[in-house]
Amino acid sequence: ENAASVKAALPLDGVEVLTGVEARGIVRENGGWSVELRSGSASERRSFGSVILALGGRPVLPGGKFRSGELKGVVSQMELDSLLTAVEQGRKGVEVLPADAVFVQCVNARDAEHDYCSAICCPTAVKNALRLVALNPGASVTVLNRQMVMPGVALEAMYRKAMQAGVRFLHVDDMAALAVEGEGSVQAVRLPASTGAPEEVLKADMLVCSTPVAPAPA
Repeated sequence: ENAASVKAALPLDGVEVLTGVEARGIVRENGGWSVELRSGSASERRSFGSVILALGGRPVLPGGKFRSGELKGVVSQMELDSLLTAVEQGRKGVEVLPADAVFVQCVNARDAEHDYCSAICCPTAVKNALRLVALNPGASVTVLNRQMVMPGVALEAMYRKAMQAGVRFLHVDDMAALAVEGEGSVQAVRLPASTGAPEEVLKADMLVCSTPVAPAPA
């Protein structure tokens, strides 16, 4: 059934889906790659121009950043996603959703320790922002970012839709300079003054950390 689902999802000319096959003995050959494809006791060696190893991914958690684990209301995008799903499915009421949400992009990404962009944090944030304002039209949502990465026409359209829906996108040069305020639960996020912009305090009853996905160990 799973194999049939995979094949049905890839109705593309030139795409060959082999199920129950193990790739072994990958070696460089004549500018390309030679791969042994083994299925049970049968095997064959085929040549390819390139080989992509899809190892899967694992979530990167906030890990204490922005007072996560200390203040109630500081959550990850995964936690917000679960909350939105519960409301959409009727398992929780809309009253559990924040009235003032601040999203912080690039948490544990694009820094000295994690020097990469997984390119899913921004689309996930925009998707969840749209879900939040759809479920709670009175909600205020602000996305703090250094640069929104929305590759492709469809994601760019989703980004524009979020802006039209009232989601606010603010550029922040130094995320480490943000101050999360509150006692027991998050109450506000203080943005430092920057060139041409004064210090600003954003009211927040939820701060959502957008974290990347890291490659799973091989």
